[in-house]
Amino acid sequence: MLRAELDALLRGLIWDGPDGEAPHTDTAFFGEDGYGVLLARSPERVRELAAAWDRALPHLGGVRGPFAEHAAVPDGWVHDFDAFLDLLTQWGQVLTEAVQRGWCVVGLSE
Repeated sequence: MLRAELDALLRGLIWDGPDGEAPHTDTAFFGEDGYGVLLARSPERVRELAAAWDRALPHLGGVRGPFAEHAAVPDGWVHDFDAFLDLLTQWGQVLTEAVQRGWCVVGLSE
């Protein structure tokens, strides 16, 4: 269960998925012209991602060992489990706040 929830959350926000095909924009809501858009999620999709976060949160401690073994990149920007947990927690806060306000979530490049 935790794997599925984390995959859904990360695929919806930052991860391209195992085949590199996960879209990070809801084109039906934001249109096809996404110049400079890194992430665009409709309020409905934000609710789905926030629900995945809520389901995953109580179980994240069990990922520390597997993360250290398979995903840690000591010189990367998410170098260890604590950095990963911090990233997820910040996204969880954004999603939770957006759901409470009925907002979409948009990330733009420079």
